[in-house]
Amino acid sequence: MNDFGLDIAVIGNGRTAALIEPAGRIVWWCWPRFDGDPVFCRLLAGNEEKGFTDVVLDGMVEYKSEYVRNTAVLSTVLTDNNGGAVRITDFAPKYRNLDRWFRPPQLVRMLEPVSGLPRISIRLRPAHTYGMPITQRAAGSNHISYSGGDTAIRVTTDAPVSAADLSVLADEALRPAFEAITVDGCTSTNDSVLLLASGAADGEPVVPGTPAWVALAGACRRVADELARRLIADAEGAEHVLIVDVEGAASERDAGRLARAVADSPLVKTAFYGEDANWGRIIAAAGYSGEDVNPDKLSLWFGGVHVFARGAPTRYAEAEATAAMKPREITVRLDLGLGNASATVWTCDLSHDYVTINGKYRT
Repeated sequence: MNDFGLDIAVIGNGRTAALIEPAGRIVWWCWPRFDGDPVFCRLLAGNEEKGFTDVVLDGMVEYKSEYVRNTAVLSTVLTDNNGGAVRITDFAPKYRNLDRWFRPPQLVRMLEPVSGLPRISIRLRPAHTYGMPITQRAAGSNHISYSGGDTAIRVTTDAPVSAADLSVLADEALRPAFEAITVDGCTSTNDSVLLLASGAADGEPVVPGTPAWVALAGACRRVADELARRLIADAEGAEHVLIVDVEGAASERDAGRLARAVADSPLVKTAFYGEDANWGRIIAAAGYSGEDVNPDKLSLWFGGVHVFARGAPTRYAEAEATAAMKPREITVRLDLGLGNASATVWTCDLSHDYVTINGKYRT
């Protein structure tokens, strides 16, 4: 914790912001966005002398910090024991040009002598990836519905694998996980996954059909599953993660297409946001999926609550069905009763925050 408790000033421009102690030390700044990597993190770094920038005045005996009237510009004056003083002016720039407001993710620090001959030194100790997990990292999920395009996710290994075999490995171990997630059914041009191999590890090349290949494919599959699920959990405004399990289908293709129809339905998503056990919306989505569905053979569960069977709702307790909609992660199980094939799609609910975020996406 810092030495000044909660006596900290904030400067910002609507796009970025920083926290500054009364003596002028910047102790928190995430870049380039509010939720980005903390370049300065001294506020939470305990006794670690990193993650800050400050101005050290020789023989300092006094400091005073205040905002310039009616602005977010902070002025700090440091005074030494000989009467020398220096002023620090901090702000995040915001300006108008060509009829547009610009808010660059920048901080500006200006230094000027006020009196005497103050002697100063400037310390700059940024931190990188402070407090952030190093592996299995998924960032951003704006309209994730994997289809292909530019780089969005990179999975790396130091195993010696040829480019041709990497393509096979990606199809085998990565594609199933990322093709089984959807946020809103929309696809961005940068929704894609790259599998990269540096070959830095010693040993024979890893090729299909070998024990090393099986082990590497298993590791890639586990990483892909984790990253895909994190993308759904971090989706815009998401309150619930929905796992749509379809079983008893005539083919895996039928099961996958039907699960996707349920997962992409706005009515299904809003029902789960409202924690409404609306089985009718699930049945309707299955019906318009274009796949074979026989209501008289169909069964539906919300969590462990059986709500639909043989063409009609069961005699379930409404309180139990409502309780099944409360957890952060909810499983919807749909048995078609037509075969032995199955598929699973991960998605999320559709909230007020999703509409707010995407309604003002450019501003």
